[in-house]
Amino acid sequence: MRLTFEKAVIFTLVLILFISTANIYSHYINLWIYKKEDNTTFLDPWDASRSITALLEADKLYRQGRYDEAIYEYSLKLSMTDSLALDQEQKAYAHFAKGMCQYKLKEYDKAQDSFSSSL
Repeated sequence: MRLTFEKAVIFTLVLILFISTANIYSHYINLWIYKKEDNTTFLDPWDASRSITALLEADKLYRQGRYDEAIYEYSLKLSMTDSLALDQEQKAYAHFAKGMCQYKLKEYDKAQDSFSSSL
């Protein structure tokens, strides 16, 4: 059986497709097995406490140059303690963004405190 160029190309593409599919399935199976062994829980990205929209209004005010209102919004979100409270990364971001607003308003001491809190 002699392979022509076209047959060799088709064979190579099918082989690449097979290897890629097998690799994807092996990763999926490994994730499934490790998840079972770890007993980790799946974090729902739409959960209110981890919502990516938690700081959206404050960010919008910052982009509009309404820094006093943005500071108020960031402070409001940072003071929440219920199920809508921010996670650690969101708190760090909110402190940093609040510091940027204070810097723009030339409130340098307050900005320094906010930046320190973000660390």
